[in-house]
Amino acid sequence: MDAGDLFALGERLARPCLYLAEAVPGETIIGLWASKAMSRAVRGQREPWLSVSCDRLRTHGFPIEGCLSVYAASAAEPRWITISDPDAPLPFDMGGVALAGREGLALPHLDTIEAYTGTRIDTMAASGRIQGTQVAAYDKHWWDSTFHAGWATLGGWRMPWPDDDLDDDPLSREFYEGERTLVLRTSHNAEPWVEVWVDGNGKLETIPRIT
Repeated sequence: MDAGDLFALGERLARPCLYLAEAVPGETIIGLWASKAMSRAVRGQREPWLSVSCDRLRTHGFPIEGCLSVYAASAAEPRWITISDPDAPLPFDMGGVALAGREGLALPHLDTIEAYTGTRIDTMAASGRIQGTQVAAYDKHWWDSTFHAGWATLGGWRMPWPDDDLDDDPLSREFYEGERTLVLRTSHNAEPWVEVWVDGNGKLETIPRIT
């Protein structure tokens, strides 16, 4: 295996996603960063973080409608809350940085490649079948495309984090195919990166991630 083979495996497993970045004139706005709008369910509480229109999420099979908003419930010790309001449009008149969506492909983590292909990358690197520099090149490309491609990402792959449950195995498919689906991950103002997950019944879970 060479670097091209490793990149080809990653591209084969890549998932469609939507990168949210600061909008330029003429682009359709689908998100607002740090909008001062507050959902009725959490009005009077703490700091708004991100609001996104759910139109794209709905058309890609996510059981969410209206407007999805993420809030930091405490400035001192952030406790993250996500609210889905099916009757709310994106609050354009409430301020915030306008974000547009740009279609992309989310590359899988190296552990994900191993889980789905059976390729043992560390073993191959140790035996000289692939160079460590080639593995590092893919890992850098994955990191840049995952965390430096926009302010937030809709969809994409789950990734391993240091605070994952010790019983979860990122080298197994079950780690990526559970009952929940990754809705979005923020990149701007990280750390923390904030992930929002949804199950098949539309129940939301918000998880801050740090390294």
